[in-house]
Amino acid sequence: MTTYAPAIIGYSTAVTFLIGLVFLLSGGTRGRFSTAHWLAAPFLIGGAAGALLTVPWILPGALGIPAGGFLLTLAYGFGWLAIRVTVGRRPRIAPTVLACLGPVALSLVIEPGRTSEVVCSIARILVIGSFNALAARDVWQALGKTIPAARLLARLLGIYAAIEWGRIPFAAWLPKPLGAEPTTFWAVVIYNAQAMIEVLLLTALLIALPRERQAVEHLRLARRDPLTDLGNRRALDEWLARRDGCPGDIAVLIFDLDRFKSINDTHGHATGDQLLMVAADVARRVLPDSDTIYRIGGDEFLGIFSATAEEDVRLISNRLRAAFQHDARLLPGKPIDATLSVGTALSRGRPVPLEVLLERADASLYAAKRARGEAGV
Repeated sequence: MTTYAPAIIGYSTAVTFLIGLVFLLSGGTRGRFSTAHWLAAPFLIGGAAGALLTVPWILPGALGIPAGGFLLTLAYGFGWLAIRVTVGRRPRIAPTVLACLGPVALSLVIEPGRTSEVVCSIARILVIGSFNALAARDVWQALGKTIPAARLLARLLGIYAAIEWGRIPFAAWLPKPLGAEPTTFWAVVIYNAQAMIEVLLLTALLIALPRERQAVEHLRLARRDPLTDLGNRRALDEWLARRDGCPGDIAVLIFDLDRFKSINDTHGHATGDQLLMVAADVARRVLPDSDTIYRIGGDEFLGIFSATAEEDVRLISNRLRAAFQHDARLLPGKPIDATLSVGTALSRGRPVPLEVLLERADASLYAAKRARGEAGV
């Protein structure tokens, strides 16, 4: 190995350690172990590993290189833990440390020599690749469906897991730190280039992830009614904009509370809000599709679901009214005899624009209110 190799490792170590310091300082100094501190840990541990591997006098003797290898593996393990914390999952410290001790234990059990070098190298590669794969899985499961940065981060971690595991069949012939053969300059360059690209990309994505997550949450809240947690008018408009015409057999159901203003005046707005929440909960239970239920006005709600027969829609309307009237009587305090009026419209398999179905359901609602609660299908 040329004299340039320690310099390359030293530069990588310095960059890694500085990134760790930035995360550490951004976490504050109030004693609480924040997400930023978790993000700092793998970089600081990686920096310590690089220092042990390039500056022998830090830990002289036979322990320096094994300790550096252990810390390097541990840095990947704490990278997985940091990502788990970032996506809202609990860290698993004990299994992580035990996995990192695996290659060390093998080196103590197996007689020193060629076989020991190969087995320990494969074990280290397997553990590091597994940490990347586990981190990719956690990111994808927690945030991959909603946040673009999370999808990119999961793919990047998956690629690096595949790269690590792809070295296993060749570990006996690759030079350290890629495999078990004596270290060469080109192997150090490739390994450090790969590591630094991963570090820089992960840093950028981990910085972007909380911001994108916050933006997605703000957008979600902008589409939700804060009282009932149903979709609001904006969410309905966006849902309609994504649909071109009427997809198949669709039913639209609009309902509101009868004499709602009188209830508010008599029992107070707090009771009125409770009734609105009861109406939302009942709709979630009764309507076939809880994802397309919206609060579109003060006491007016709308549901969209698949249906083929008028009788099915009529039965759903009747169950909705009965369930609401029952649950309204269970409110704390004085029971309230509150009722719903329901209007519906059905496409019957014809290509009817959704806007037309909404107008028909609205007209049906007013007809039902004029009939004092009888459904108009």
